[in-house]
Amino acid sequence: MDSISSRRQQLLEESRRERQLHIRRYIPYIDERVGKVLFNTLDENVRRQMLEETLRNVDVLDKKLDDKLSMIIKYEINDVEELDKAIHNIRPSHFANLVLFRAKNCDHEKLNEFMAILIKRSNKLEAIKIENCTDLYYLFDIEGFRSNEDGKGKYLTLMKELELTGLKNLEKIWEPNPYGILDLRNLQKVHIKSCPFLKFIFYSHGADRLCQLMELKLEACEWLREIVRHDAEKELVIRFVALSKVVFKSLSSLEVFYYHHLEFPNLQTLMIEDCPKLIEFTTGFATANAMDTIDDKSFSELNELQLDNCKRLVYVIHSKTLQEFRNLKKLTVTHCEALKMVFHIDGEIPDLSELLQQLDELTLTYLSNLTHIINGKIYMFSQLKDVSLKNLTMLSYAFPSTCEFPSLETLKIANCPIMKTFVEESNKVKTESVTSNCFFPNSRRALKEIPEDSKKQSCEEPLKEEVQDKGDGML
Repeated sequence: MDSISSRRQQLLEESRRERQLHIRRYIPYIDERVGKVLFNTLDENVRRQMLEETLRNVDVLDKKLDDKLSMIIKYEINDVEELDKAIHNIRPSHFANLVLFRAKNCDHEKLNEFMAILIKRSNKLEAIKIENCTDLYYLFDIEGFRSNEDGKGKYLTLMKELELTGLKNLEKIWEPNPYGILDLRNLQKVHIKSCPFLKFIFYSHGADRLCQLMELKLEACEWLREIVRHDAEKELVIRFVALSKVVFKSLSSLEVFYYHHLEFPNLQTLMIEDCPKLIEFTTGFATANAMDTIDDKSFSELNELQLDNCKRLVYVIHSKTLQEFRNLKKLTVTHCEALKMVFHIDGEIPDLSELLQQLDELTLTYLSNLTHIINGKIYMFSQLKDVSLKNLTMLSYAFPSTCEFPSLETLKIANCPIMKTFVEESNKVKTESVTSNCFFPNSRRALKEIPEDSKKQSCEEPLKEEVQDKGDGML
């Protein structure tokens, strides 16, 4: 009985001390109301009543603030002081319903501490956007978190979007590997810009769980060498089953997406610009090695491909890969100095008549070592409407003699000094004009769209109006 009474007395004493701390904390509010000197001259009971009243009012304000931060769905912090205040005043219920978190200009230690808090309690968090936190080395510092043995993470299960901009010292997004800690199965968009020291984006052990990732945009990350870093004991096949758009810009050290097998069954748009050290996007595609190939589980949905300033690329698409690009509609390749061939045909290919049948726009410019667009027999570019060839100083002809272009409307050629003919002359017909309607039956329609005052040729020579002939000896 004595022990129970003693424990009760101890709890009462702790409660009293805590209440006194609260009262002393809010004495400045009373000082503002009555003045410090006047307050000290009041009767003790009056002073106590004023303190109690002030405390009740402050409790009401705290409760309102607590309710607000408990229900808030969007939270933005713009400086270190604001972040420090948020951490200092945090309550157990705060940020439980947070959906979007945005931070700018924050200290890395405080931001890592706050991110650890959000990971544990913000189960509804869908978007994280961090900007201009210059001394941040890791975004998700999850060293002390326990991982599940089955690999299924229990944090950030609803996160859909990650956006990082201007993190000048960021080396890793997560440290260590989030496998078994974070559940990224709902991650849909990753946009990263101006993070010059970032070395990679994902670990291979866990990348196969990114089953909802639809869009990946990376720009101005100078030290980035690979997108997926291999960290598993054995080689893993990674399938980005939902990835539909990939944009890489100004990644001056990027060599490869992943050094092992990748699949992109739903990729629709791929743009690679200013990646001068890129060896290959993935095996058999956008590569310096013509012998490498991929299987039939990638690029079948790709319809737009742009390659710009990828100085080490020798081939764009190999013949065994070519059959997978059945939906390719727009192809642009420019400033790839080592490129020798766009479509590399090696050996016999079945169903030649079905290759590149959706291609309707082809642009090739500033390719100083390009000798062939395609080195095999493609009989028909049935949908090709627009062709632009510029500054191809080693190209003697554009297409093999077997090619026909029933839909071609616009042809532009400039500064191709050794090109003598658009379509290679066959052995049977050495003198046939490449501008005849045998090859371009729909070209008359293109001419009709040209204003009357700009026409210089007759409709019997329809394509010459679309050729920018600058003394190249063509046509």
